[in-house]
Amino acid sequence: MGNEGDHPEAEDSAAEDTEDQPSAQEESPDSTPPVAPPVSVPDRILSKVPPTQREELREEISEFIASASWTGPAPHPLANKVTPEHVGQMLQLQGRGMELEANDRNNGRWFLFALAILVVALIVFLALANKDEILDDVIRLGIAFVGGFSGGYGVAIARRRD
Repeated sequence: MGNEGDHPEAEDSAAEDTEDQPSAQEESPDSTPPVAPPVSVPDRILSKVPPTQREELREEISEFIASASWTGPAPHPLANKVTPEHVGQMLQLQGRGMELEANDRNNGRWFLFALAILVVALIVFLALANKDEILDDVIRLGIAFVGGFSGGYGVAIARRRD
């Protein structure tokens, strides 16, 4: 349509609108959230709207943007009460939890190591005692155990990837 200079009355009304509006930083005395400042609608859009509906359009757009900016999940009531001391305690507890997890992993490794030594000792004992039938059964069970363990481990890894 035209330049902004073509509509001098639009510039005057825009200047009047900004003077009468409260600042977005001012707080209301009843602790309600501040109202967003009205949005300036470009003149090229307002020129297409009948003069009687221009102010109503400005108000509706401002209300829409204000409601869109204030909607969202409400914070948990305790979120505002967290202090730096609480954060420090949470970090200490998290560190302690990580230490316990590391200890559990180490203990599990030691248990598997001891179990492996016992199995090897059993096989050596049966081999030295000439118990071939029992040794054959133990070796078959060992192979079945290793195959089952490997298959289960593979399935667990495949599930984690998905």
